[in-house]
Amino acid sequence: MQTTPIGLLIVFGVGLGMFVWNILRIRAYRQQFRYEGRFEGIVHECLLGCAWPEGLIFCRIGANRDALFLMAPPPDDPGNRRPLLGHNRRFSRFSASDLRIPWQELKCRRGRMLLKDVLWFENPEKRFSLYVPFEIGRALLQDASRALSG
Repeated sequence: MQTTPIGLLIVFGVGLGMFVWNILRIRAYRQQFRYEGRFEGIVHECLLGCAWPEGLIFCRIGANRDALFLMAPPPDDPGNRRPLLGHNRRFSRFSASDLRIPWQELKCRRGRMLLKDVLWFENPEKRFSLYVPFEIGRALLQDASRALSG
């Protein structure tokens, strides 16, 4: 029977299609929420998790009443060059510009990721999620005078 190579090709094709779809979806999200301004609030530094092949990304994050801001560390910041667990996890690998995501686009919920408490920021319409350590997420919600969704 020759069904095994055909089955493997189908599985490979579906996997490749899903990978490309995810990359295009994230790219569109970055273009929609691109931000060229300057954030004037409290800035926190953390490892951000999202649906990106690189895994955790070192970034600066802040919030105000209008939006959640994701920003790259300054170029001379040691964290911008520091490899984490042998990988280069710079924010620029995720997005070439800072992002401003309006709160009306996001839902927030507490969760766990690899035995750690995290706060998820989700955009169900665009099927995009990211998470930060819970302590930083709680501080962001306080900075924005917001509460957890649901």
